[in-house]
Amino acid sequence: MTAILGDTRGVPQMLTAGSWGSASSIPAAEAACEALREALDALGTNAPEGSSPAEILARADRRELSVNAATFAPGQSREALEEIDTGHVAPTGPVYPDFITYSYAAHFVEVRVEPTTRRIRVPRVVSMFDCGRVLSPRTARSQAVGGVVWGIGGALREAGEVDERYGGILNADIAEYLVPVNADIGSIEVGFIDEPDPMVNRSGVKGLGEVVLVGVAPAIANAVYHATGTRVRHLPIRIEDLI
Repeated sequence: MTAILGDTRGVPQMLTAGSWGSASSIPAAEAACEALREALDALGTNAPEGSSPAEILARADRRELSVNAATFAPGQSREALEEIDTGHVAPTGPVYPDFITYSYAAHFVEVRVEPTTRRIRVPRVVSMFDCGRVLSPRTARSQAVGGVVWGIGGALREAGEVDERYGGILNADIAEYLVPVNADIGSIEVGFIDEPDPMVNRSGVKGLGEVVLVGVAPAIANAVYHATGTRVRHLPIRIEDLI
């Protein structure tokens, strides 16, 4: 199986948003593998036990075997494929009438605020995630750590400065748009519950996109409040907010 991405000769690509990539594609890929296995079994009914797929295809006088498979979420029908095949978002579903399918995260943040300058540092973040079955531990950890770093940037560094006269962005470059660097990031520990959720889909997979990020800034704001007694309700939290 070969996945072709970023090539206009392939099929139209879906929008990358909503944390739906793995939860949508993995069940379909598993269904395709099962369909391929069944087709090979049908071709290799009389093949010697232990024959490889290549040997089965050779005995059947075929060079390749193609199968089609599709999976649907609750509330979706085959009509949705017509939109998906053109690269559009499915027009209906999913609809889960009796349960919800969200992923969950818990972020624990330690901050240190210098008493004279009020400079805020984040020496340690510990985050736990429930995203159903973890397909690739390395990729999931990278996603989680990256989300925490992004959350630190959003909480303490990043801000778009708008020209009130003309509406343009004044700091639309890396020189003046502040993002975290290595010196801004302390210890980041992430973990996963890693329990498949069979009610969501056949693979037990849920999303791990936005959930790694959205809770980090509120956790930092709460930690700053606990350290200083000052409740800041906007981002980024700056030194002048604590003076």
